[in-house]
Amino acid sequence: MAGPYTDIRVLDFSRDMTGRYATMMMADMGAEVIRVESPDAVSEGPNQSNRLFDRGKKSIFLDLSEPSGIKQLANLLKSADMMFETWLVSEAKSAFLDYETVSSINPSLIYCSTPPYGDTGPMAEIPGDDGTVGAFTGIHEGQGGETGTPLFVRLPLVSYGTAFSICL
Repeated sequence: MAGPYTDIRVLDFSRDMTGRYATMMMADMGAEVIRVESPDAVSEGPNQSNRLFDRGKKSIFLDLSEPSGIKQLANLLKSADMMFETWLVSEAKSAFLDYETVSSINPSLIYCSTPPYGDTGPMAEIPGDDGTVGAFTGIHEGQGGETGTPLFVRLPLVSYGTAFSICL
């Protein structure tokens, strides 16, 4: 399908809904999206969520503990227009996916990183998900209505909002 992302190759290293949703929308808009996973990644097996978020994507498994996997990664990075990851900074660095390493391989690559609490500052290495980031930003507090009691928002508003912003 032709769209605004036609002729753009995106590498998807994401592990959360933000990345998977953003790259799904990019594939829907014509991008060639390649989902890159490690062979030891925990497989959830076929489920409706995976079918939805991985639609329109190609998939490859890379073992970055092997020299051949690192070589394949470098080749993929050289041929890509954009890379998307949702890892903590230390995780990205240990997987050779930190900005410095990636930009030395492909300086024109668009590097998109969305760790839960940013890539700098005192919370940069704290894992999180939509619920914890939503609580931190005050989304739950604002949903309490007249009682003012915080209410857990079941929709992943943080993930959806971030994914939409990335695709703009």
